[in-house]
Amino acid sequence: MSERVVRAGAHRLWWRAPLCLITACVLVACGNSHPASTATAAGPTFPNTPAGVQARWVLQAVDRQPISNAEVRAHFGQAVLAHATPAQLAEILNEKLVGYARVRLVSITSSRPNTLAFVMSVRGAQRFEVRVGVDTHGLIADLETLREIPPTTSAASVIPALATGWVARPVTFQAGGVTIYGTYTHPRTAAARTIPAAVLLAGSGTATGRNGNNLRQPDRDTLEAVANWLSADGVASLRYDKLGSGQTGWGRYAAHPERAGIKVYEQEAVAAFSFVARQPQVNPSRLAVVGHSEAASTRYCSRPG
Repeated sequence: MSERVVRAGAHRLWWRAPLCLITACVLVACGNSHPASTATAAGPTFPNTPAGVQARWVLQAVDRQPISNAEVRAHFGQAVLAHATPAQLAEILNEKLVGYARVRLVSITSSRPNTLAFVMSVRGAQRFEVRVGVDTHGLIADLETLREIPPTTSAASVIPALATGWVARPVTFQAGGVTIYGTYTHPRTAAARTIPAAVLLAGSGTATGRNGNNLRQPDRDTLEAVANWLSADGVASLRYDKLGSGQTGWGRYAAHPERAGIKVYEQEAVAAFSFVARQPQVNPSRLAVVGHSEAASTRYCSRPG
């Protein structure tokens, strides 16, 4: 499915980004210090056409976020900016690009003077085909992700390793009279109250467990990947099996799972947040919540008292 970012003459600007999973981690983890790179020495390079010049800027800008108002003004055409100020468009782009890091050019799939499509990789794992179109002045008039490219290897093979010196420890905590089972990822050693941390909330109803897997997608391990990426950035994390999934199961709701309404899942999220805040290594003023799909659309957590 095509994911439109901006288009000249459109009445709205939006991006339904495939990586919207990482909506909160930018607060504490997703640094943007990686150097911009459009290709390795032996890899593909963008042509010096109007579309190629703008495609090169797009890739570099994504890899060195945030995108500034001045950059938007310099690279987007008037037909786009007629519907949003540079500040508004910069805000939209930066919000929707959260989590995009270590971006690299993989290949160029089509190239004409005023349009170019290319494949980029994100964090060495997911790949997306992107199309850039320019106007008569060589400024961006059309920018969209065309598709996500399925990996050529198994999901397990692209899960990043934990950072050196970090552990993924099984833990439990209580919420609403139920024992919740999870995994707490943290450094083996760290000074007290120095480490930022995040709670990872799985989406897709009750069937999705701590790693982001369910019956339809049993081996995606998306939240395990997020936890390991965060460890590389020095951020501890807790992910857990929601009520109805994994080791947690239905607990005291086993006989009547229909009685487990949204408040039960809110209790779980608040308890998870409090669990993380109490960990000796964790700085309670540097906490974040990362929610995917259903978990991102519900206001689960409040700051622990």
